[in-house]
Amino acid sequence: MKNTISCLLVACTLVLMTSCGGKHNAADDKLGKLEIEIPAELMDHKDVVEFIQGMNEVTDEYALMIDNTMEDVGEYVGVDESELGMMDK
Repeated sequence: MKNTISCLLVACTLVLMTSCGGKHNAADDKLGKLEIEIPAELMDHKDVVEFIQGMNEVTDEYALMIDNTMEDVGEYVGVDESELGMMDK
């Protein structure tokens, strides 16, 4: 069990290190770049910095999901539910 957790931690760390390397992602291109500022007091804590950067990636994915959903249902905004067909509901 301890070995599995260690492997999972290493894998997550590698993913975070490669994904947060200053690259542009789809959220940056579509919704604009949002810079996160990590206070100087926390910069010494590597695990906290990795967590914040990981949460930034999750937030980008969530924002894209919401934006894509709004694009998909945009034609139904303001339409009364009783006017929708069975497939639209």
